[in-house]
Amino acid sequence: IYKLKLPLLILLVLLNSCSKSSNLGVETIPVDYSTSKFFNKVKIKSISFQPLTRYDTVSSNDLSQANQILIEELTKLHYFNPNDNKIVSDQVFSSSLPSLIQSAQNFAVTNGVDATLTGIITESKISSDRVNVRFELYLVSSNPEITEPLWVAIFDNESKSLTSNLINSNYKSASKNSMSFKSTQEIIHGGLLGAIDSLEEALATRVQMKRK
Repeated sequence: IYKLKLPLLILLVLLNSCSKSSNLGVETIPVDYSTSKFFNKVKIKSISFQPLTRYDTVSSNDLSQANQILIEELTKLHYFNPNDNKIVSDQVFSSSLPSLIQSAQNFAVTNGVDATLTGIITESKISSDRVNVRFELYLVSSNPEITEPLWVAIFDNESKSLTSNLINSNYKSASKNSMSFKSTQEIIHGGLLGAIDSLEEALATRVQMKRK
């Protein structure tokens, strides 16, 4: 058996990874979530979407993509009607979290819905050997007496480059785990898909509990 040199080895794994990703599309990245004590008590039959804000270190392109993905995914849920949703322009996060929650609550009241989904992209950074993405999503009730989010999802992901992984592991483990270098857009997309899956799961569990 001949030993492959590292550059050739990297090329072979890259080609293998590209062929797989082109067929499978965007990979959904699971996202953990938590719910408040009010989640199962308040009415949630309609949801509006207040576009995400961003830290000033996050690009406006990444933010725009994230908002578009969320609108597309929320439209698949019967809770959300895009025609009733007032869209606001790109915003850089410059206030406190309580202010964001209050803004989302006002947004829900303005749109005449039970709750609003909003959030912040706090990090979207790419360097020579890794990509870091972090965002937080909040489902906020329109009820002014409820000052905490009904549902929270926090996504924190780091993707290392293929070269970095190969240097720190052998070929077998690298190829087995498909350690390709994802872009910020791919990670944001995958994370948001996972977050909406989590929200859908939480809402479905809520419905089942109310039926018992």
